[in-house]
Amino acid sequence: RAFEPFGLAWLEEPLPADDPTQRQPDIRLAREKLGWEPAVPLQAGLQKTIAYFDALLREAPAGA
Repeated sequence: RAFEPFGLAWLEEPLPADDPTQRQPDIRLAREKLGWEPAVPLQAGLQKTIAYFDALLREAPAGA
């Protein structure tokens, strides 16, 4: 699992009724119209995202 190198536990809970069962964004339009390509590798992006939300949660007041 992608999160294991970060020392995070995997928690499985039921999905909300309106949650899509598969997320697979199609970036063809961004490529065609904007010439955009992903620049950050998945592992690096996960590390940055996890660090961001970890810091955000640590700064949040208790009970928020």
